[in-house]
Amino acid sequence: GVYDNGSTIGAIKQFETEGNIIKTRVNATGEYLLALDSIGKVYVWNVTEGTLTYLSSDESKIESAVFVGDDKIACVDDESIVTIYDIKTGAVVAELEDNSSRGVFVDEEGKYLVSYSYNAVTVYDTDTFSCICDKTIDESSMSLDNAIITGDWLVYLSITDKELVSENERFSRINFVNIINDADSFELDIDYLNLDSAIYDDGIIYLSLNNLMDSILDNFSYVMAVDVNSKAVVWNTKIDNIAANEFRLEDIDGDKKVIISNYSQLLMLNSDTGAIEYGQKFTNGIVNYTSFYNGSCILLDTDGIFIQLDIVENKYHELEYLFECNVDEIEEFLTCTEGYLIQT
Repeated sequence: GVYDNGSTIGAIKQFETEGNIIKTRVNATGEYLLALDSIGKVYVWNVTEGTLTYLSSDESKIESAVFVGDDKIACVDDESIVTIYDIKTGAVVAELEDNSSRGVFVDEEGKYLVSYSYNAVTVYDTDTFSCICDKTIDESSMSLDNAIITGDWLVYLSITDKELVSENERFSRINFVNIINDADSFELDIDYLNLDSAIYDDGIIYLSLNNLMDSILDNFSYVMAVDVNSKAVVWNTKIDNIAANEFRLEDIDGDKKVIISNYSQLLMLNSDTGAIEYGQKFTNGIVNYTSFYNGSCILLDTDGIFIQLDIVENKYHELEYLFECNVDEIEEFLTCTEGYLIQT
């Protein structure tokens, strides 16, 4: 369903798919909504007009899909081939050389399209779809776990295979690749951790990492700041019992703060020192953290109530002008620039 993010209560648009929805996205202008369902079909609707603009063919099953620009999508099919389509005409714009992809994504600025497999990651220019960066993991005992684009940096994590090495030999390697100048690239070996998120800002890359240990008793995360000029860790803060589902760098009262949240708490860290300056735990778990503006964030709890949390004023209240909903039926919330809140 699509909801007005202002005063209208209830869905103003509803779209249907054949299979269960497993992924949704909106394009940069908020004009189009993409959905990928469980039977491998991709749908694109014009949100304002409520019309189906694009529907993938039955010839192949789509495993991953993402918007590229305002009117194109990149799809990975069940043969691991990446194809670019025009959503208005359905025509093939490009078929990428990568034939081993297991997923694609586009950076926040829309400059780079990234395709990744278990041992390689490739970056393409979104205007020409030419390859501008290609990295392969050579070690047979390691595989690619996650890849992120932030600024002009490709950050990806390679981890040792726990089936091939003993527990005390396991480790993770964070690879920092400068897409513009590969000579500035570097890597850091760390404990056996998983990469959640990365944010580049003014020479610093902020990382959210969580542990990969099998025991739930070892549940913890790290927030780390890495200086790309000195190629060294500036600070590293351990956080107990939190694996981030949201990780952001926000300007709050003129100061940059690192915001990290999961299903039960939200923390604010000093971006210079890593010190925890604010923490809020919730009686009811958070389903999703949907937006952040002017020192406030909107969260949805497990009772289906939207909550506004004002970090600057330390105020917490339910948003009466929004609506209650059945949390069990919600998979994801998205916000788009035209003021709509999209539920799937």
